[in-house]
Amino acid sequence: MLGSAKTDPSSKEWTLQNVFQKRPASESFKLAYRQNRNAAPAPAPRGVAPGSQSPAPARAKFDPNAKLYRVTIDPKTKAVTRKEISPKDIQKKNAYIWINGIANEPDKAAKLGGYHTGRNEFYMIHNPTGGMLGDLGESTLQKLGLRTKVANSTRDLLRHFDLPSANVTAHSQGTMIMNSALGDLRKEGKDMRGMNLNYHGAAANNLLSAGLAHRVGAHIQNFQGHALDAVHNIVGMNTLNPLRIAGSVLALPLLFNKDPDKSSHSKPDGQAEKLGPIFQSDLFNPLFPTRYP
Repeated sequence: MLGSAKTDPSSKEWTLQNVFQKRPASESFKLAYRQNRNAAPAPAPRGVAPGSQSPAPARAKFDPNAKLYRVTIDPKTKAVTRKEISPKDIQKKNAYIWINGIANEPDKAAKLGGYHTGRNEFYMIHNPTGGMLGDLGESTLQKLGLRTKVANSTRDLLRHFDLPSANVTAHSQGTMIMNSALGDLRKEGKDMRGMNLNYHGAAANNLLSAGLAHRVGAHIQNFQGHALDAVHNIVGMNTLNPLRIAGSVLALPLLFNKDPDKSSHSKPDGQAEKLGPIFQSDLFNPLFPTRYP
């Protein structure tokens, strides 16, 4: 059973989100929250007169365990070092930012960040794991368009970067988290024109993401997923090719392979070399329209 005796559906404070999102506190997020409370108000969105009411999202609930890290990778030994930082430690201009997917502890998420960003130095807004069941429940809430604490905290940490010069890469559930955060920042009038976005193994949808990028003035550099990645092809609904759909169903066990080189989901398309080149051929073309701004 989910929850405990205190999880009473008749209680006013009980929500489905609370089942999946009760996690311990993080110092970096506390700092982000305090700085946001003291920050100057965001500029009014286009078409909204200064001083008038705008539909800014509520800031009442957060995922307090979403931490901000600076990650460095030794180019020779490939040793990964991560250091938790507060927003005041951010070098804002030209930042490379990584948002991980489900079921990733910080060390694993940082290592995957090197694969996906192709960088030896980057910032990681960690999407914390509450276990496979909790992560899947949280992802389901996001797919249904409901608010989650991790999306709120990601939004609040992104505010501290110079977003027009930023490069953001997200993977799996992280793509939905990124889209939710960017949508909120757009409503607040945050300038994101010129920002670069990368979607890998996306649980988010191609066309919806392209529409969002167009509205905020961002550029999608790539939107990629392996031909056998069920998260990208089925959950994200990013293909019309029946071979991709059927292949993804048959390859479901590969999603849980601990070796990222054998997984159809852990690495970007083209890097899972052990699965064979045929899955990167025209036979497995997504047959899905793209319209990136």
